[in-house]
Amino acid sequence: MKAVPFTRVAGVKPVHQFLKNIGAPADRIAQKVGLSTAKFNCPDAFVPFFPARRFFGAAARAAGAENLGAVVGLSAPIWDLGAYGSALRRSATLYDVMLSAVRLVRRFSSAYRLWIREDGDRLWFCERFV
Repeated sequence: MKAVPFTRVAGVKPVHQFLKNIGAPADRIAQKVGLSTAKFNCPDAFVPFFPARRFFGAAARAAGAENLGAVVGLSAPIWDLGAYGSALRRSATLYDVMLSAVRLVRRFSSAYRLWIREDGDRLWFCERFV
């Protein structure tokens, strides 16, 4: 049997809140793609990744924003990411944030992997969806 990837509600909730803030029917969109809105009160709960990904696409269409992730990311504080965000927030430098993100991502989501690639004097923060 193939594994089903999961992600934390905390990764979906900022998009849900953004939709509410702009007057879009956030709960209806979430329910239409198979996300339980009852879980939005539990940021560290898990939801299946594929409905969450469908929610992101539907949210981008509803908001008319191709760059919805960037828009939400700029407006949502990092502590909105639950325990994962709290751990990243305790980092002293951007490099520490990157290292912590790579080290802790498996606790946040089984849907993707993060790593840092060094290229001379540059660092690349990389991700891959499973």
